[in-house]
Amino acid sequence: MPRPAALNQKCVIKIRVLGVFIAADLSPHNHGSDAFLDALGQAPVVKHEVAGSGRGWRNLREAINNPNDCSVARGIGIAMGQLGHEALLVQTARTSERSPLEMGDNVISFGKQGECIRNLSVQEHPCSHSSL
Repeated sequence: MPRPAALNQKCVIKIRVLGVFIAADLSPHNHGSDAFLDALGQAPVVKHEVAGSGRGWRNLREAINNPNDCSVARGIGIAMGQLGHEALLVQTARTSERSPLEMGDNVISFGKQGECIRNLSVQEHPCSHSSL
């Protein structure tokens, strides 16, 4: 597929990393993330909430990668931010319109609305319909 068609109605922002930041890598590429999510999923309160959700999730990884419900992923992200992490690396939960086999990772940076994120600088922001 030609690049312009692949990026049709997408916003691609170029960001420069200016220094180090603390990120939690919960992507499947991090061999420790499964053990972390398994341990977190065994915590009584988490186990109760996941089981009581009625969603039929078998484990926490399945819950955070649900393409139609981001509540578990959002909750983990909020908790990580409160623990001092500045970013979260997670697998893309939704399938690509280009290919169901295309799975990538997202870096989610935490920051307060209207404030710059430490050690990141937006270099190019061509999206007229978005605001950063």
